[in-house]
Amino acid sequence: RSVSFEAPAGIVLEDTVLTAPGNRPVAKVKRVRADISLKALLGGEIAISKIEVDEPQLILEVKDGKLNLLEAMTPKKKKDPDPNNKAEGTFRIDDIYVRNGGFRLTDNENVTLVFDDINGRASLDVDLGREQVIVDVKDVRVKSGAVKLSALDVPLKNIVAQQVKVITDRIELNGVSGTALGGAAAFGEGRGGNATFSASGRINVKAPVAAAPAPAVAPANPVAPVAA
Repeated sequence: RSVSFEAPAGIVLEDTVLTAPGNRPVAKVKRVRADISLKALLGGEIAISKIEVDEPQLILEVKDGKLNLLEAMTPKKKKDPDPNNKAEGTFRIDDIYVRNGGFRLTDNENVTLVFDDINGRASLDVDLGREQVIVDVKDVRVKSGAVKLSALDVPLKNIVAQQVKVITDRIELNGVSGTALGGAAAFGEGRGGNATFSASGRINVKAPVAAAPAPAVAPANPVAPVAA
């Protein structure tokens, strides 16, 4: 783990780990380079204009209806009763570029989601006082993944999502398409689909699904006519 600074307002972190209470890992990053927005900082706001992330691993776990990402980032404090007042502990990241990432979400009972080789662009808004984290991922591409249910595993490949949001107690995916069951079915083709994964362990998916065309079968060798 190391930290270095680059002029005029850059910072580089290597081999960084974010943990939740109980020293449970929530995120691991090989290398992060961030450019702090000096303009926003002079105005009293914490903001990062751009961040490049290499080989991040996000390990999300739902326990007792709570997402460990929020536990790791949210201090134990009373919420601001006035929604119009800006709470302490707010910051944003305007542009996040992710290369070769990994993602895992589980409730340790009913469902586990696993995605590998993730590349995409995102933005982040965090309000720790109100326990709100919004990750808006745009044009994310995933090489492979799987939805693991208690009695069924569904392998996924070549997943594309126009938008992914992590909002407090749920994860929303919009404009999703890809292939499933080893390519036997394609979902979300054309207009894409939507999926929501809630902290209660429920999954809601809406997407058009089409079976892949059956492979062509070569005709059997014709039998040559026998001369009389």
